[in-house]
Amino acid sequence: MAVPTPHLAARTTPRPETVDVIERGVARGILTRAQADALFALGRESKEAAPELMRAPTAPGRAALVAEALGYLGAALVTAAGLTAVGMYFDRIPVWVRPSVFGAVALALLVAGVAVRREADPARRRLVNVLWLVSVAAATAFVAILADDTLGWQAETVALVASAAGLAYALSLWAARQSALQELAAFVLAGGTAASALVRAGIDVPWPNLAVWAVAVAWVGLALAGLARPRQVGLLAGALVAAVVVPFQMFGQTQEWWPLVLGFATAGVAMGGSIVLREPALLAFGAFGVFEYVIATVGRYLSRWIGAPVSLLVAGVLLIGLAVLVLRLRRLTRPGGGAAAGVGGPASAP
Repeated sequence: MAVPTPHLAARTTPRPETVDVIERGVARGILTRAQADALFALGRESKEAAPELMRAPTAPGRAALVAEALGYLGAALVTAAGLTAVGMYFDRIPVWVRPSVFGAVALALLVAGVAVRREADPARRRLVNVLWLVSVAAATAFVAILADDTLGWQAETVALVASAAGLAYALSLWAARQSALQELAAFVLAGGTAASALVRAGIDVPWPNLAVWAVAVAWVGLALAGLARPRQVGLLAGALVAAVVVPFQMFGQTQEWWPLVLGFATAGVAMGGSIVLREPALLAFGAFGVFEYVIATVGRYLSRWIGAPVSLLVAGVLLIGLAVLVLRLRRLTRPGGGAAAGVGGPASAP
């Protein structure tokens, strides 16, 4: 066991095992003496700042938690009231009043969020996110009802205009407050706008679904580029829609082979990306996508030739192979495992 040099021992008093690891690194050429001294200096700085760093964060006050709960309850009641009005009294409300109800709700929730958005309390920040999410939904409904009942536009035009207006509003709120709920609202409305645009142009299924797939893939790219924040929300939401939801839906609509190929390819990219990005959730989405596409392939193309029992046997064997692959890839997505281990890491330590 290496013994720390006198000048290091005099300058700091770290734990003996820490000194031993650093000195072994110097002896093996992994660290230079200057780097070792810098590490010990960093340790002294951390020790001096420890009282401040170790101070426990202030717990949210009871008033803030009560306000958050009341805000959630109020948002739920507003949503329930709107749905009840639509179901029971909508036909009795004058045409010009119908959209104004939802517009007033959207504006009220926006103002309520603005009133508390600069507060540092986490409970209040979460409350703002929820209020603005409901505000986006109410604003989208306002535009849809205005275009449908008041202006009498066609359903395809109403869907396109409402989703585009909701998207613009959601993007503005997301730019002001980069939270997960605002990003999810913008993501959903972006997909809806892309699909509605193709429907409005007279393009039939499955191409509107393919437009949603393209938006999901683009969103993953934006998340990887750091333009869609929170990064992980955009990454996982886009991967879920692109690898699991849309290709399977397109296969159900068309019963053609190419949505399955698209699904297998997207799920495979998600599984490979989980290794590079060390995101186990991507691995889960990709594995589930492969699972549903294997079942769909066997049921659609093999059952007529080899019979149902053999089809189940083939599917079972393929899924066992997928399970083994997932376990091996999961090891690679762990920090310090496989692809994550680099020079000097656990895999290369003598």
